[in-house]
Amino acid sequence: MILYLLALVSSFILFWIYKIISDEDQGFTYLLLCPKTRTVDGTKLSDAVRISKPGTIFRNTFDFVNFNAEKLFNYSRGFANEYKCSYLLHFLVATSYNVIRAEDLEDVMKEPDLITKGVYYHFLEDFLGSGLLTSAGNKWHNRRKLLTPSFHFTILERFIDIFRSESGKFVKDLVPLAGEQLVLQEVIPKTTLNIICESALGIKLSEVDSADFYRKTIKKIEHLEMERSGNFLMYFDFIYNWFGTKTELVKECSKAHTFTSEIINKRREGFQGGDGGVGRKKRFALLDNLLIHEKEGLIDGQGVCEEVDTLTFEGFDTTSTGVMFTIFMLGQHQDIQQLAFEEVKSVVNENMTVSNYSNLQYLERVIKESLRLYPPVPYVSREVVKESKVGNLILGPKSDISIHIFDIHRDPKYYPDPERFDPDRFLPINTENRHPFAYIPFSAGLRNCIGQKFAMLELKSIVAAVLKNYKILPVTKREDLRFEAGLILRPSIDLVIKLEKRAD
Repeated sequence: MILYLLALVSSFILFWIYKIISDEDQGFTYLLLCPKTRTVDGTKLSDAVRISKPGTIFRNTFDFVNFNAEKLFNYSRGFANEYKCSYLLHFLVATSYNVIRAEDLEDVMKEPDLITKGVYYHFLEDFLGSGLLTSAGNKWHNRRKLLTPSFHFTILERFIDIFRSESGKFVKDLVPLAGEQLVLQEVIPKTTLNIICESALGIKLSEVDSADFYRKTIKKIEHLEMERSGNFLMYFDFIYNWFGTKTELVKECSKAHTFTSEIINKRREGFQGGDGGVGRKKRFALLDNLLIHEKEGLIDGQGVCEEVDTLTFEGFDTTSTGVMFTIFMLGQHQDIQQLAFEEVKSVVNENMTVSNYSNLQYLERVIKESLRLYPPVPYVSREVVKESKVGNLILGPKSDISIHIFDIHRDPKYYPDPERFDPDRFLPINTENRHPFAYIPFSAGLRNCIGQKFAMLELKSIVAAVLKNYKILPVTKREDLRFEAGLILRPSIDLVIKLEKRAD
């Protein structure tokens, strides 16, 4: 009897393993926990989408074992380079649809229900709470509605003096460093943090302690988040809380919250609320708007903290990355730098307005091409909360949609010789027939970046100030660039340049 039962169990296990291995399309579903993907028209799944090669019978579940941040970044690049199309990965408890083509992204963006951020954003909740970046449903819609007026294009005129002033301070601080090797990661973030705090939050960093400490803390938080994402066991909160780096993460998040809380408290002390004395049609900066809405009962104190944490993190780190790579690429291409300098020299003056900056059309193309090759946020994701149709696929609940902006921007269909740095890709004649989702440095759809006009103006002001005062010389070679997986695009080596003072 016992032998009979053992034989029966063994037969079942062997049959189970056989089905997993032999069924190319749906073998993974025999693992029981993985959401099923099928086609709309009933055809074979492998005819509709590329299915990744399994590492083991557990498909891709253990692919990340012993990966460092650099290997984790290159993992997806390897699939994109091999498959040349969007593809599926299968893990023990999740299916991941990886989008690397604009046409497939359009299918995702057509679905109004696909606005819930993916699992990686859940990891950020200790840091950012449930704010605009991480929330979903009605809460997200309400927060978006509250915050949108703070980023209206017309409000940028109020901040132009701050952009000019901080850019001017930055180039003056570079004077004693001219001729020396300069690490961009060490000098750019301070300026972008100054700008976001003074313009959007209404506080000068000279009035706040621990600004340098905040930037270091952000790096530690990001490192802990990426460490967690490389171990699938840590995706389960109860395992992470007991056996992961939860305690260390909470400690670092507390440090970051102390910095932003100081900003909120200082602004609240001097804030009068109401209409600011100039009528209800006045457009307030972000923090002012939040404090008004708090008085009106539309958001509570915790909500104010969530949005300030979100804006401070995203507003300085993504922009600093954009500035760094634009300056770096100008150093790599002296001919392009000369054209941009000549334009800056003829346009930039001491009384620049938003309209004046819009005349820097070649510089704008340079920035756009830099953002194409090196998007500050290289990857975003969505969680499928209910069965959803995406093109010819039907994705089950709890599936993940990974949108690889880094790879979408390198599609040779829209960018011939995609690794070549060519600002003329963004001449009107070259963009008029380009797919609208082939260029998405600020994401796309309903959850696109709310502050993209703010960011572009900031990039122009800083880069133009550097170009007007210095010639950028290369030190680090572009071919030596390597990257680490992270919330923001991070080079794993220093971006080093030299600056040569231009003649007055």
